[in-house]
Amino acid sequence: AVYAASYAVGLRANLWYTPLGWRNSNLLDPATLAPTTAYTAYQFAANKLIGVDYVGAVNEYGGIMGYKFDHGDRTNWVLWALSSANMGGPIPQKSIALPVTPTVIYDALGTPISATMSITVSVAPLFIEWNH
Repeated sequence: AVYAASYAVGLRANLWYTPLGWRNSNLLDPATLAPTTAYTAYQFAANKLIGVDYVGAVNEYGGIMGYKFDHGDRTNWVLWALSSANMGGPIPQKSIALPVTPTVIYDALGTPISATMSITVSVAPLFIEWNH
């Protein structure tokens, strides 16, 4: 989500302050220097968004944040549910209907998931693609 938001506001770079992290934000395990799931998610987002053009916000769904990107031969959306968890609320999940069936949907770690028009969005970003 952070990587997509950086593209949307026109930033030329998105830097992680330290790979060993602060308050569980590490990209690498401090003991072994092995990549964490945060590293995998960051790497996947960076690779998916190479060469895209920001088109606009996805604002069709209440409680969902997202951005639209054009990648020449395909359209990409990045969606995630807005969270009130930091205020003691439940972790949100919201079912939505996409305008058409996507070509592919990936979770935040780059694992393909079932590409259907009806999806459940949580705080973990989904990367949705349609071929032109």
